Amino acid sequence: MIARQSEGATETEICWHGGEPLLLPSDYIEGVMALEHEILGDAQLKRGEYRNSLQSNLYSVQKDKLQLLAREHIELGVSLDLVGGVRLTAAGQETEDQVARNIDLLTKLGIDFGAIVVLAGHTRRQVTEIYDFYEELGVEVRFLPLFDAPLNEAGASFAASYPEMLDALKTLFLHWIDRPRRTRVSPLHEYLETILLHMLGRSKHRYDRKANGEFVLLVNTDGSLYERIDAYDRTKMLGNVFDQSINEVISSPNYQASLQRDVALAERYCSSCEYLGACDTSPLFESPRRDIGEARCHVAYPLYRFIDEYVRERRYTPSDLQRILTFA
Repeated sequence: MIARQSEGATETEICWHGGEPLLLPSDYIEGVMALEHEILGDAQLKRGEYRNSLQSNLYSVQKDKLQLLAREHIELGVSLDLVGGVRLTAAGQETEDQVARNIDLLTKLGIDFGAIVVLAGHTRRQVTEIYDFYEELGVEVRFLPLFDAPLNEAGASFAASYPEMLDALKTLFLHWIDRPRRTRVSPLHEYLETILLHMLGRSKHRYDRKANGEFVLLVNTDGSLYERIDAYDRTKMLGNVFDQSINEVISSPNYQASLQRDVALAERYCSSCEYLGACDTSPLFESPRRDIGEARCHVAYPLYRFIDEYVRERRYTPSDLQRILTFA
């Protein structure tokens, strides 16, 4: 669940994750949406105060189910790396060709979607080709650096070190910045925006859960509730939505302890960073990391430095960056 504040208003996004949410029966999805209409209100859903998004591997889809998503205005995200060998069926078969065919189906039905690519060992050498695929479709894409997880070990086929992922993002930036028909690609778009604010001496609202409320909460199937950075670590569980109201969770010792961890982490890594202010510190809290870095965050900070040096060497003006961000 994601909440965004804009000029005093709060927009809430309910994210359908899995497993694979499109394996849910259509009547289940319809039932949940009926409850949302009843509890949240038709007008609020129509105005976008509450939104639904669904992340799918898009391997097995049915036309009527896609039409249900479109009818209920459920935003669709597709996880497709385009590089075979990692996302396999239970029988060990590669899935990329089937997913590409289903993307064609989305296009024919006129269903908009965004894409997520895991930046890892199997994709890091082909980031420009992957980007070009999505640019040709006119689809926004997010390259998500592989985060620490139980299977993310050095011997894994998809494993990648932070320096390797950083080099891949630098390569992607150099490719993306000069494209005449560029599409928005995260996190490069956000990082370039940070450099623009840094050049102008301007600041964003800082990522501060205590002051501004929650941005993302993860709900596990057993009802346990987590911050992204503490995902599924039972020792850092905030509470359980099956047993507690959200007010009980927020007033609990576990929740207060999580706020204190945020403050300590930002103090350690962000307090002396030259990009603090232009950067809202949120990259530090995006996903679980066993070891964030010696002095700075592994990915965002070195990318800030790289992009900053690039635009200064080429004497880009703030207007130049604004033009790139507007059309990216």
